[in-house]
Amino acid sequence: MKKDNISKRAARLALYGLFAAVTFSSCEEKMMDYDGPDGVYLMHYQPAGGYEYNTAEYNLMNSAGREVDFPLSVTITGRIRDYDRPYLIAAVDSSTAVAGEDYILPQGGVIKAGEYRDTLYVKLLKNDKLLKQKVKLVVKLQPNEHFTTDLTKYTTKRAFDPRTFELSFTSMMEKPYWWEYYRATDEVENGNLGFFTDRKILLINDLYNLTYADWLEGSASMNLTKVKFIYTRFAKYLIQQYRNHTPVLEEDGRLMWVTGCPWVSYIGQPWDGSFDESY
Repeated sequence: MKKDNISKRAARLALYGLFAAVTFSSCEEKMMDYDGPDGVYLMHYQPAGGYEYNTAEYNLMNSAGREVDFPLSVTITGRIRDYDRPYLIAAVDSSTAVAGEDYILPQGGVIKAGEYRDTLYVKLLKNDKLLKQKVKLVVKLQPNEHFTTDLTKYTTKRAFDPRTFELSFTSMMEKPYWWEYYRATDEVENGNLGFFTDRKILLINDLYNLTYADWLEGSASMNLTKVKFIYTRFAKYLIQQYRNHTPVLEEDGRLMWVTGCPWVSYIGQPWDGSFDESY
């Protein structure tokens, strides 16, 4: 899978879609709730209602590639200056995500001259651990010679610390909407795509340039015709791997199966290792 390098423009659009960041019409309007020294804070907005919040959840499987650049909006209080001003940020102890394993966090960013906002990108890293669990990254802005983080005079519509942001993320997947077109007993796979597994959907996505988001309800990129096209091609792929004596197995050791595969797949029963030349 290719590295997911989201362009700056695309990331800003994603930021709008995820957080619906409010664009202020003037500096005075932007700072009307604050009266004090130059400060810096993290602020995001719900898509509806305009309520401020400082948490988010993200499923990494909604993006292609092994890395995802997740945007955070950093905003200042006080006056806009005619010179660049660096700001600092760090992970806090309440985080369960592991630096270098689950994420890469810059030490900070820069509020450019004439600007009152910056977008900081946290790099989220896909790994096998995240297929089974959710982790939490809590970041907090740090004071420096340019910005204070004492925002006691700043008021929010809902009570929280605007210096912090909590991001929960995972790669765990549940059976999505477009996987509904199958029936499976407790033992024998049948129907179109068979029993849903992480291993199966990840392989399909890798082969046909899809993401988990493509399978979700409301996706414009998926329909019944495309589902049929996918499992028909995938069956041919699995059969060819079997004929090459490199069969694709599920975690329990059984042969991976979709409709069109000539073998029977018993959930929880490993493949016996024999090859049927008639396949």
